Amino acid sequence: IVLMAMALFLRLMAVQAPLLRTGTISHNLQPSLDVSNMISYPLCALIAIFPQVLASWNLDFWYIVMQTLCVFPLFLTQEEDVLNVSLITAFPRLLCDSWAEICGL
Repeated sequence: IVLMAMALFLRLMAVQAPLLRTGTISHNLQPSLDVSNMISYPLCALIAIFPQVLASWNLDFWYIVMQTLCVFPLFLTQEEDVLNVSLITAFPRLLCDSWAEICGL
């Protein structure tokens, strides 16, 4: 989760840097990932800072929430970018899977 939070923070900085520098909202990253990342970053940061939040809820619930946030951008992207978005979200989906396995032991 800490790794995901750091990656989401770096993407947030990559998106915010052009906005602060030039005042334009456009960026070179996949825009279909923006909504998912805006929700995922505070959620991952919350779980990384307060791990008892993870323990207080059912692990299956967190797994479903994180997988949904990883798959959701596929429905927002244009048809020609689906492969790129699926490859971008492959590693976070793998992290969610391994995270659920590790915490479930």
